[in-house]
Amino acid sequence: MNELLKNFSILYVEDDEITLELVSSILYENFKKVYIADNGQEGINLYNKHKPDIILTDLLMPVMDGLEMSAQIKEENPEQMIAIFTSFNESEHLYKAINIGIDKYILKPLDSEQLFFTLNSIAKILEYKNQKEELENLIKIQSKILSIGEMLQNISHHWRQPLDLISTLASGIKMGKDFNSLSIEDETEMLDKIIIQTKHLSAIIEDFRSFFKNTSIKKEDFEIDDMITKIKALAEDMIDGENITLISNSTKCILHNSQTHFIQIFLNLINNSKDIFIQKNTEEKRYIFINTKIKDNHLIINLKDNAGGIDDMFLDKIFEPYFTTKHQYTGTGLGLYLSLTILKKYFDGTITCKNETYTYENKEYTGANFKIEIPLEEE
Repeated sequence: MNELLKNFSILYVEDDEITLELVSSILYENFKKVYIADNGQEGINLYNKHKPDIILTDLLMPVMDGLEMSAQIKEENPEQMIAIFTSFNESEHLYKAINIGIDKYILKPLDSEQLFFTLNSIAKILEYKNQKEELENLIKIQSKILSIGEMLQNISHHWRQPLDLISTLASGIKMGKDFNSLSIEDETEMLDKIIIQTKHLSAIIEDFRSFFKNTSIKKEDFEIDDMITKIKALAEDMIDGENITLISNSTKCILHNSQTHFIQIFLNLINNSKDIFIQKNTEEKRYIFINTKIKDNHLIINLKDNAGGIDDMFLDKIFEPYFTTKHQYTGTGLGLYLSLTILKKYFDGTITCKNETYTYENKEYTGANFKIEIPLEEE
């Protein structure tokens, strides 16, 4: 008994009773499942019903010969493994067999050793294909798992900012109430900020829900200057207490796209600058500038800070996923990567970064300058 052959099924097509009896007895002893047909048409019927791993067939048979049967099966499934019995005086049929794509040939008169050798070689090919397919399926599964893991990290990164701010504001209200030190005006202002952050979080959740349902994101017209104002409002509590001033100079321009994604890009960039300010512990006044302009039918937005810039050796790596120069507990390495991904996927845009030295209010500063370019629709 051949253990390798026991893993596979075979269809044997033969009209000669003596040969059929001899070969089928060998096949029944060694294969997992054996199907027998005495002509090509019956062979096709059995193939369609059972889809055997291997087909072994004679050439000349009544009703339909082995070549016509093989041609029809190969047309339906080019990967089907087929071996035929042939002899030296059947050269005309042999040429046709080669054109059809027959995989193996067994010479007549029948030799059991040659039969086993040929069937074993086919079984080894099938075993390799099966192992390859299993490996590919495993890789696909692993890829899906990694994608889910990355998506969860993306969700965590996007949700953390508004949730942290909501938590801070709510704690501030509670503390003010506990110590009876919170005025109605301050409470109202803090509640308004919570509402702003909650609405932003709700929009993020809706976008992720659309992603998982594979539906299109919500697109709408929005003014860039209005959006910059919203970004500043959302970022206000993010940079509160860090001595950071956010200065903007926006131009009139309307985009038709996802407001939520647009906002998230800038919140990621602002948060990145804030973390660098904190990491470097700079004592001078801290600035983040957002400037917009239109050039060559492109919206160009520059966001720069005065945090001293990014080490030149890291500039070409900062948009890579999970790359971070921050402390392991404060940086995920996803913020800039997500900003680049959002720009490419939803805005057909680009983002680059370089260090820049500039003058503001008669004082020279150095910082990272992120340049965003988004093509505008032709009017």
